[in-house]
Amino acid sequence: MPAPFKLLPALLIVLGLSLGACNRSTADSDAQPTSAAATEASAVADPQDPCRLLEPADVEAVLGAPLAGPPFRAVSVQGDQAGEPAIDGGVCWYETAGFRSLAVQVIWTDAGRVVAGIGGYLAKADQGSGGLVTLQDGSELTGEWDEVRMLGCCDFMALRGDSVVEIDFGASTASAEQIGPLADTALRRLDTLLPINGNAGVAAARQRLARRAPAGDACSLWSASDISELLGEPQGTPERSGDSCTYVYLDERNRQQMFMSTVVWRNGYRNYRQENAMLGGFAANLARELGGAKVLTHADSIDGPWDAAQNSSIQFNSVRNDVQISLRHSKLSLDDIRALIQRAYVNLHLMPGSAS
Repeated sequence: MPAPFKLLPALLIVLGLSLGACNRSTADSDAQPTSAAATEASAVADPQDPCRLLEPADVEAVLGAPLAGPPFRAVSVQGDQAGEPAIDGGVCWYETAGFRSLAVQVIWTDAGRVVAGIGGYLAKADQGSGGLVTLQDGSELTGEWDEVRMLGCCDFMALRGDSVVEIDFGASTASAEQIGPLADTALRRLDTLLPINGNAGVAAARQRLARRAPAGDACSLWSASDISELLGEPQGTPERSGDSCTYVYLDERNRQQMFMSTVVWRNGYRNYRQENAMLGGFAANLARELGGAKVLTHADSIDGPWDAAQNSSIQFNSVRNDVQISLRHSKLSLDDIRALIQRAYVNLHLMPGSAS
């Protein structure tokens, strides 16, 4: 049976908390199951396989790139096992070679009872409206749904009758307006499933996962010589707490300063987008309280050694190649941040350069 339906992941709302086919030629070697187990799995059709609702080409059009391999079943969307390939997993994972992804889950029966206690933005379609709903930003969508829920920035849930299709698009650059038609297509296919088996893609996905760098020590992003070169003389040993690390150093005036870094080793694109949405909401509220003061800089305006970055009054967020690095500090300039994060990505072998 599929894994239980995902509820809204815990967000870092309390500020005192410690900062949460077509065209597949690019991955032909990965696109075919190589193990006997995968071949055997591909011959068995599961009537509750979440990968049987969308054509890979439909997803590729939204992701803007070919998939790295066939869609595969995975353990979960969030947490340490996010995107981990698993036979009979409750999530269908669609992933490009650059680690942009969409994740699809389904509640096949009794969905109304399950989602009744879930929060988020709710839009119900009026009878006779053709499934017309209005999202938070005022945009309108139509589909074969009775209601639509948006959880956070990037989780689209569509209810029809006693079933729900949920699409998490946090690790993509897609908008809810782009995801709506995908959810509508998936709902329409609940009655006539595609001849796709998500278990058949698991072996190839495991091979790709094995080639990714494993999670490392949160205090391995910079050596003592890196800190000395870029900021000032290190003071003591960096202190690790989970995936965060605190550094203390002396600045040019011989004053003690500190900063804390947090790294998300996998699923960084999704975490980056979700955190920014949360921080953006806080920043907007804070700006209103401060009479319109600007406390958030949009990601597209910050150039640097990252795929995307965003600065707020709480932390600096960046992501590259699905690894997210964030910094909390009080004295670092943007140039300091660029230099630090570039060195970290070099040390992690995510960009060219000489690692320390």
